[in-house]
Amino acid sequence: MKLSRNVVLSCEIMAAHKLRTMLSVLGIVVGVGAVVLMVSAGKGAEKRILDRIRDMGTNLIIVNAGQTRIIAGRQRQMATVTTLRPDDAKAIVRDCHSVKLAAAAFSKKLAAQFEAENTNTTIVGMTDDGFRIRNITIDSGRVFHVQENRGRRRVAVLGPTVVRNLFGDTDPIGLLFRISRVPFEVIGVTKPKGIDVNGADQDDLLSQVDGIGVATGETGGSLKGPAGGKGSGEAADISQLRVKGGDKSVKTAGPGAEKKIKGNVKKKAPMASGGTGMMSASDVAKVVNRRLGAIKGCYEQALKRDPTLQGKVTVRFTISGSGKVTTARTTLNELTPAVGNCMVSAFKRFRFPPPEGGTVTFEYPFMFTPAG
Repeated sequence: MKLSRNVVLSCEIMAAHKLRTMLSVLGIVVGVGAVVLMVSAGKGAEKRILDRIRDMGTNLIIVNAGQTRIIAGRQRQMATVTTLRPDDAKAIVRDCHSVKLAAAAFSKKLAAQFEAENTNTTIVGMTDDGFRIRNITIDSGRVFHVQENRGRRRVAVLGPTVVRNLFGDTDPIGLLFRISRVPFEVIGVTKPKGIDVNGADQDDLLSQVDGIGVATGETGGSLKGPAGGKGSGEAADISQLRVKGGDKSVKTAGPGAEKKIKGNVKKKAPMASGGTGMMSASDVAKVVNRRLGAIKGCYEQALKRDPTLQGKVTVRFTISGSGKVTTARTTLNELTPAVGNCMVSAFKRFRFPPPEGGTVTFEYPFMFTPAG
């Protein structure tokens, strides 16, 4: 009975002093809300920092070559040297049982160019193990494989920032660009990683095979490896390309480079075959000409298996009002199904100018023959 009387009395008092009751409730709500907000902000900041550290590699160790000197009781790096070698990465994996994966890498800031666009970015030469060590994943395309690595192929994987600066909204897969006047083919684009704990843009990065890199007497290499990871170590050798005198001379070398198999591509003018919109054949041809390297690459991959392969392929594709290819298929394929599928995939990545009045459908014939 006393409890019920106390409840009734409290309600009567609060009803008699409404302003005081409202201010008390408001103070409690504001206090609790402030505590919840501060805890949530702290947890969010903690998660963001941990995510950045996780993107860099939670068990990553970076070994740099350099000369050190003891200053005020502490070791300070005075200069960068080139004492590290690719065999050092293999030795680390072989002799250090806590290290499960290691990759040699070499980086340098250089200019990259595509048509009239230029950008300065970090060029990194490494093997595919470096992608796993740094938790770099592919958003589109692929990573260079062992054969390209051994053959010193000029292929590259780009970060999203490099793609945005050089290519804009154009899909770069299969396009050719230049690093210090040396042409490279884009084979992959990485997923965004954002800014690291040091404030550096992890997406402003260009990775290439270890046989095509930059080495001068003023820049040293580095070895990267995680402790307690999984896999096996692979070393990199990226000292085959030298740029001297402000990029005035470029020398490439590489014993053991595989013989390249090249093919010729002849194409006729595209033919409109349907749709509700309008688009000139010359606009379609301009886009395909810029991306012809991707089409040619599909054929040259098949040439490695059959050097006598030749024939016609016609691709029929539909361009939507936004300029994207919605459907694509081969209406004539005298080559292999793999070549046809590769070409269809390439066309689906192309971006055309938006047609007027709706969708348009074109047929594009190609003739492939081995070079020489």
